[in-house]
Amino acid sequence: MLTYKAEKCTLGVRNMNIIENTTYDNERALYNIRDTIVTGCTFAGPADGESVLKETRNIIIDDCSFSLRYPIWHAKKYELRNSQLDEKTRAALWYSDDGIIENTEIKGHIDSVKNPRSGNITADSIGEIIYEGSIMDSNAVISTRDR
Repeated sequence: MLTYKAEKCTLGVRNMNIIENTTYDNERALYNIRDTIVTGCTFAGPADGESVLKETRNIIIDDCSFSLRYPIWHAKKYELRNSQLDEKTRAALWYSDDGIIENTEIKGHIDSVKNPRSGNITADSIGEIIYEGSIMDSNAVISTRDR
């Protein structure tokens, strides 16, 4: 794992680990990672694992593709950018909190999103959107795709 040092990253973390250009298909492959940039990774394969990024904190997911069930559950302070989540990702985001989603294609259903901060969130269907406290002033644009 490499380390990324920045004066100020968007999540307020000075030193972040980097996981890049790797394919994962096992259950909870990156469970509970923190302060990490995941870039250029693929989450798909014959093991057909689920919950690959469950219970994560302070993560940036960039230029990744997902084709496994329940990929981002219970994430806190996350950014999802320039990525694709296909129809196999069923309930791609569930009880994830304080996130930014930008330039990402989500095919399928988002069960719930809590306190989205900014970005454009588009999916085939979206369950519950939860806003708490000061997050009510969110810049997020949330919409469903016409089928």
